[in-house]
Amino acid sequence: MDRLPLEIIDHILYFTQNKIYKLCLTNKYLNKNLKIVRITNNDDYPSLSNENLSKLINITRLNLSYNDLITNQGFSRLPNLTHLNLSNNNEITDNGLSLSLRVLDLSYQGTITDTGLSTLTNLTSLVINSNVKITSRGIPASVINLNIANNNLITNEGIIKLIRLKSLVLSSNYKITNEGISSLINLTSLNLSYNHKITYQGIKRLTGLTSLNINFSSSLEDSDLCRLTQLKHLRMACNSHISDDGISNLTNLTSLDSKYCQNITGEGKSKLINLVS
Repeated sequence: MDRLPLEIIDHILYFTQNKIYKLCLTNKYLNKNLKIVRITNNDDYPSLSNENLSKLINITRLNLSYNDLITNQGFSRLPNLTHLNLSNNNEITDNGLSLSLRVLDLSYQGTITDTGLSTLTNLTSLVINSNVKITSRGIPASVINLNIANNNLITNEGIIKLIRLKSLVLSSNYKITNEGISSLINLTSLNLSYNHKITYQGIKRLTGLTSLNINFSSSLEDSDLCRLTQLKHLRMACNSHISDDGISNLTNLTSLDSKYCQNITGEGKSKLINLVS
């Protein structure tokens, strides 16, 4: 039986109270039962190979961010993989992607293409923050949660087709406009932090929106925000454009982050009867 790399065995030993055990049993147990693996630092596991990884057949979640040891070959026998983090990883290509994937992080990544991504018809959550390769053509229609922060490759036309979207991150995004999001009527969560493109005209039809982030954003005024009465969670740190008048009608709020908002007072927050935090 193949042994685990010594550095991983040592790591297991460090956290094991009973030091008397058989390493072969440890290998066998991990191969059959390990479901979540995080391998983000090559220096910690210099001997880890594709062969080691491929034997962990029941893995469902794998984090390979900043990793350049594991290649496509390591994925060949991982049929149960559903969550994969490839942020800052440029070793894995389209051929390494598993059709079983449901959650995928490709932030700061440049080797996965539209061709590979578009085949992932089970994908529901996708992060392409600062991605330099993926365009609107690659995003599967099945995606429900999408993060395109600091991304200028995805266009209005690309997200309009994503009618199932429930969560959208547009932080520091200057490509998407009101026209792009106004028809996403299933959205319940929207992140507009550091975003100055999206205004009330873009979100006024999003009546199911319950969570909104406008940290460091200047695109909404009091008269806009006070109409979003369905909101339950609001983050608006460092926002000088909103005052007590803007939150006065948001009586459904249960959480409010108003750090460094000079125009939000304790008196204004005291009128929000459902506020917990």
